[in-house]
Amino acid sequence: MNNKTDNKVNIFDAGIILLITVTLFLLSNLLFTFVIPAEWLANPNFYVWVGVIELFAIGLPPILYLVIKKISIKKVFGNKISIEQGVLSFFLAIFCYPILVFVKYCWLMIMQVLRIPTLDAVMPPINTVGIFLIAVISISMIPAISEEFLFRGILQGQFQKKYKARKAIILSAVFFMLMHGDLSSLTYTFAAGLALGILYHQTCSLWTVIIFHATNNFIGVVFNYLISLLGFEYLTEGQTNALPMSYEVVLVLIGMLVISAICFGICALLFWGLKKVSGPKQIDTFDTRPLEKIVYLPYIVAAILLLLLIIVPTVVRLIAA
Repeated sequence: MNNKTDNKVNIFDAGIILLITVTLFLLSNLLFTFVIPAEWLANPNFYVWVGVIELFAIGLPPILYLVIKKISIKKVFGNKISIEQGVLSFFLAIFCYPILVFVKYCWLMIMQVLRIPTLDAVMPPINTVGIFLIAVISISMIPAISEEFLFRGILQGQFQKKYKARKAIILSAVFFMLMHGDLSSLTYTFAAGLALGILYHQTCSLWTVIIFHATNNFIGVVFNYLISLLGFEYLTEGQTNALPMSYEVVLVLIGMLVISAICFGICALLFWGLKKVSGPKQIDTFDTRPLEKIVYLPYIVAAILLLLLIIVPTVVRLIAA
């Protein structure tokens, strides 16, 4: 099954890496929920713990697996990028952000109509420069590298060798969405996964998607910091779920739709610019050989575990309601 002579990841290796990472991620969530005292998760410890989990549960296992299997890590990162590609990826993240927020809040409104309860946002306020710097590292920088290495470098990189680009992008986006384990953010993370997948397919480089991911998360950290400095409070997901479908809310959604449409047009231009500066794609030869059934097993088990992470808390909240 594993080919050690070509010094490359194969699709079964990618599945095993995903399953190991998902298992460690779930164990870390259980640790957060049942073992670590709540006072340990207060500022700034919360952001330190997030960074530790991202680093050791998501970032480290794929790298250790590749080192043990003597597979080139450099090849996973793909092409080097130009300054133009880096700048375009940065602005792409900025103009994608309003679209992602609009998609998320449309989904929250649908959840409200369906009477599906959501948990209030639990991210502590970023109200000091020290906490802000810690959050930049743990929320913006570390996840951008660890998650993109796994979902685009490992998973999508292998899916693109077995399936057409569209299917590979969707599959990696689905696992990216499930890994975040939050029902209220499913559409946000799926849409972000699609954008990242398209960007990775276009440039064949992890560096562009790392820039996009880090910028996107950095915007969220900055908003949190500014809201805390100005003395405002986040409109939590639970409060959003309780909002009446009033005239004012409809106007806000229409305004968000207009802004998202403008940003979508700008993003299309930025993708076109990336296509122009990226040149021909350099993806390994497409493998048309049928896969053995055992290859699908780690992906199926990982998907089931991640679905349970989303479904079980939702069912519990529904019963409690």
